[in-house]
Amino acid sequence: MKIDLHSLRDRLGGVLSLRIRIVAAVLLTMLAATVSVMLVSLSLGRQEMKELITAEQGALLTRTADQIDQKFERRLASLSLLAKKVAQTNAAGPQALQHYLEDQSELLVWFDNLLVAGVDGTVLANMKSPASRAGVNVAGREFFQDTLSLRTGVISRPVSSVITNRPVVLITAPVFDSSGKVVMVLIGSIELGKDNFVASLGKAHIGKSGYFFIMTSDGLFVSHPDTTRILQSARPFLAASPALVRAMEGFEGTVESSGSLFSFKRLYSTSWILASVQPAHEAFATIDHAERRTLLFVLLLALCAGPLAWWAIDRQLRPLDQLASRIDAVRQRPSLVMLPAVYAATEFGRLAQSFDELMRERLLADSRYQRSAEELRAATDSKLDAFFVLQAEHDVAGEVTDFRFSYINDNGLQLLGLKREQVIGQGLCELLPVNRTDGFFDRYVQVLQSGIALQEEFAIDTPGIQATWLAHQVTPLADGVAITSRDISQRKRDELELSTNRAFLQSLIDHLPVIVYSKSMQAPTYGQFVLWNKAAERLTGLSAATVIGNTNRDLFAPGFAAVYDAHDHEIMVRLSSVGIPSHPVRAQDGTARILRTHSLPVFDAAGKVDFILGISEDITALHAEQLALQASEERLRVTLNSIGDAVITTDMQARVTYLNPVAERMTGWLLGDATGRPLTEVFRIYHRDDDVPLSDPVAQVIATGVASSTPGSAMLAGPGPGGTRAAIEDMASPIRDAGEVMLGVVLVFHDVSEAHKMAEQMTHLAAHDALTGLLNRREFEHRLEQAVASASRDSQEHTVMYLDLDQFKIVNDTCGHVAGDELLRQLTTLLHAKLRQSDTLARLGGDEFGVLLEQCGTAPALRVAEQLRQTVSDFHFVWLDKSFPIGVSIGLVTFGAGMTTPDILRMADSACYVAKDKGRNRVHVYSEENAELVHRQGQMSWVARLQQALDEDRFVLFCQPILGLGQHHGRHEELLLRLRADDDTLIPPMAFIPAAERYGLMPSLDRWVIRRALATHALRHPPGSVPVLVAINLSATSICDETFLPFVLAQFTLTGVPPSEICFEITETAAIANLGEATVLIRALKAIGCKFSLDDFGSGMSSFTYLKHLPVDYLKIDGSFVKDMMDDPVDRAMVEAIHRIGHVMGLQTIAEFVESDAIMAALREIGVDHAQGYAIGKPVPCVAC
Repeated sequence: MKIDLHSLRDRLGGVLSLRIRIVAAVLLTMLAATVSVMLVSLSLGRQEMKELITAEQGALLTRTADQIDQKFERRLASLSLLAKKVAQTNAAGPQALQHYLEDQSELLVWFDNLLVAGVDGTVLANMKSPASRAGVNVAGREFFQDTLSLRTGVISRPVSSVITNRPVVLITAPVFDSSGKVVMVLIGSIELGKDNFVASLGKAHIGKSGYFFIMTSDGLFVSHPDTTRILQSARPFLAASPALVRAMEGFEGTVESSGSLFSFKRLYSTSWILASVQPAHEAFATIDHAERRTLLFVLLLALCAGPLAWWAIDRQLRPLDQLASRIDAVRQRPSLVMLPAVYAATEFGRLAQSFDELMRERLLADSRYQRSAEELRAATDSKLDAFFVLQAEHDVAGEVTDFRFSYINDNGLQLLGLKREQVIGQGLCELLPVNRTDGFFDRYVQVLQSGIALQEEFAIDTPGIQATWLAHQVTPLADGVAITSRDISQRKRDELELSTNRAFLQSLIDHLPVIVYSKSMQAPTYGQFVLWNKAAERLTGLSAATVIGNTNRDLFAPGFAAVYDAHDHEIMVRLSSVGIPSHPVRAQDGTARILRTHSLPVFDAAGKVDFILGISEDITALHAEQLALQASEERLRVTLNSIGDAVITTDMQARVTYLNPVAERMTGWLLGDATGRPLTEVFRIYHRDDDVPLSDPVAQVIATGVASSTPGSAMLAGPGPGGTRAAIEDMASPIRDAGEVMLGVVLVFHDVSEAHKMAEQMTHLAAHDALTGLLNRREFEHRLEQAVASASRDSQEHTVMYLDLDQFKIVNDTCGHVAGDELLRQLTTLLHAKLRQSDTLARLGGDEFGVLLEQCGTAPALRVAEQLRQTVSDFHFVWLDKSFPIGVSIGLVTFGAGMTTPDILRMADSACYVAKDKGRNRVHVYSEENAELVHRQGQMSWVARLQQALDEDRFVLFCQPILGLGQHHGRHEELLLRLRADDDTLIPPMAFIPAAERYGLMPSLDRWVIRRALATHALRHPPGSVPVLVAINLSATSICDETFLPFVLAQFTLTGVPPSEICFEITETAAIANLGEATVLIRALKAIGCKFSLDDFGSGMSSFTYLKHLPVDYLKIDGSFVKDMMDDPVDRAMVEAIHRIGHVMGLQTIAEFVESDAIMAALREIGVDHAQGYAIGKPVPCVAC
């Protein structure tokens, strides 16, 4: 059912009197004001009461937290007192300790059980369960480790008891012996499931349903009304309780969240979170009760105010009833206003008087209106235009609903084709077929409302009205409009015809592909454009709207405008057409265009030039083609004269038509002399090997129509009968026109003599060493393969020697590479002189040579090898003022059928290695049974295994603890490397480190260790944990590697490990051998906080000399002194000496190989700072450290 709000309001206005409406308005105003004040007061009061309740709950939680902290502190203190007594009982043995513990039953008021554990974690005594202590060990528990490391009592996290498997909190106290060493740990347990001060908290209530709970800072429940949550994580509840997240992040205080009031307080004794929870509706129940009482009071106040308001308003409105009666009487008899009347001296009396005066003025105005209407009618009837007066009609809301004709003249009646009685008094929408959405009605309303007159011309198509176009003027009146209309149908028909003709002509001009423009040549528009077609717009980017009405100087740059003005002036002078063959313009896209323009004058009836009509054609493409053709011809001429190839062109009879300068020089013919001659006279070619004339390639192209060339062995005869011949490459191709008709042939050729020489040189260089002229390694291996093949085919024996110069590096380092190169050249000459013509001598690389003795057994080959060794040994290389003795180590292997080239080279290299290893400057013959060779081959086999282990990540890091013996108690450990074999057994480092050092794999191993060590350290010891100093070993190769330092710095940045927690160990030998590089590396890494340790110190006594130059932090005393120091006084003296020197220099000392308590005691006596060895702890995988 649809409700008409306007009619409902009218009906209620008729039913409800003014008194009732005013009373209702007053009451609603009072009620609104009272409710507003009440709501503001309640809101402020509610906020204050909430703050008070919140503060009370926070204070309650603070008091509870203080009580819990006090209880924990008292229990810690009681355990500390008991620990002192336990220390006195310890000497009597475990049984006495058990009895003593059982006698302390009074402590069961504070603890559920008491235990005593040794420093190894073994439970020695158990108050309540003596039998259950056997086999129980708490060494792996965090609270036990913290007690030992901190040397003070701690309160543990809630854990599951190792004895009862029930949730407990453990309180510890260390037991010290007379020397201050921790010998035992006293442990008191509080079971969270029993009735004690922790568990009782979960049973306490706040209000009706509020409760307390305790959880650790990482969200583990310690106490809770729901006992199943103890030792459970609070994280599953975080999404539903954002307040818990804030508490775990450190928030303390009271907050309303998830419909409850939460309070949080940190326990200073444990850093746990004590929390209370109370439903918000229960916590704030008193506030809701107060608000309900206030609302009831306001409603009672409103009920009492109603009758009082009715009485007061009724007395004030009685004069208004009298005024209404007066108005009704005047409306029935208007003449009453002309009679004298007495008015009361009140607001309503003055209102009655004003009403009577208004009525009198209206009667007078009606009289004047009648006279004016008669005068208007007489004036409008005399006009030729139609004239109407329309009076507006309004609805109750004041909106115009229609216009009624109040006046119309005779021309108006004629325009409408109606009589006066058919028009006057009729509505516009009734008389004419229009409605409120038509243009007539809307425009009349707009004029009436705005007070602004309207003039317009519009088409009309109304039945009964002959006019099709009207000129219309609408003038606003007081409450209507006056309209003047004129029939302009004939004028509009004439304008439409003219417009159609103009549009046709404009369309025709706009579709022309050329520019068409016209200029006025008479004042006052002289020189202004009056026509500008689409082609002109597209080219210039200037629209017709922009151009028309402007002159050349308004539109174009001064230079262009001056040219165009001169062109117009010439037309005006000559009075005939004038053309411009070509002139440049700037196109819309910024490119330059070329136009060809033709202009002519257009005369008026008096014979004067009225317009200039111009037509411009874009000839840019044609102009560009002409320029391109000229440029192409010039480029072709310059190109043919400039290229390095010779070019000859012929006609279809193979007669020369053109030679470029290169062809003239190579053939000896000038263009003028050669033109018209047969090609065979000018271009004479022969076979390079036998001087036989070769066929003419041009004749073949003329015969087949396909491009052709001469084989690569062609030689071109030079000028004259005995001219020099040159090797050439040529190509002959047909010349065709656009219709693919062959016009002739072009022959291109060039001199390749230098290329042939270069190819021969490259072939030589590919098989020879550029420095010595000897065969290179590639050619040596090729000849060795041939010898292997002949050994298998002919059952022959051959011998290979591998030579490695012994002192070459000294020459290079002392005198430079120029001296080293000269040494190699001189030795090459000496070695060649000792070999047969059939023997092969090659340089294999650097200072290494190879010799192949074909058909030569071991015995004669050994004699040759000894001769070569003696020759080199007798040679002294002199460079400037220095003389250098030279030696050579030679490996010799004899081979027959069944051997391969790689095997032979490997055997020779191994034999050479053994020769160098035995003292250098000697010959060693390869033998399968030779122990040194077996060791050498074993090391070589490690290369592939180590590389595979790096690729497969098969290395493992172990760590061994380093114990502080004196005042240094921080955690310290060394990382050790192991290799996991294919069968998962662990291989110690001494099995593969020598091979890695020999074959250059140590940098890769060092980088793997550092990368893995820092990543593992970051995981094992995150920020905030107890710092651990980790020692990492470095090799001598890495110390000398320039890229090693940037790599280490990048790893620190990547992992975030503090450099102060890393100590790098370098051996004494490596540091001294590379003193400069070691010093630079140590200083750079110490600058960012790293520490350094000098390993195996004392193994070489020269180390004392260099120690003061190495800025290290620790000296690791070589284990060979430490392990026997109890039996060998010299070793002990060495340990004491090294320790004293280290302390004098401000360094800490570390003793290796500490394998007994006796050694440890002796080290303490000496004052050594740290100890490392099996007596402290064996190496274990890093994950177990």
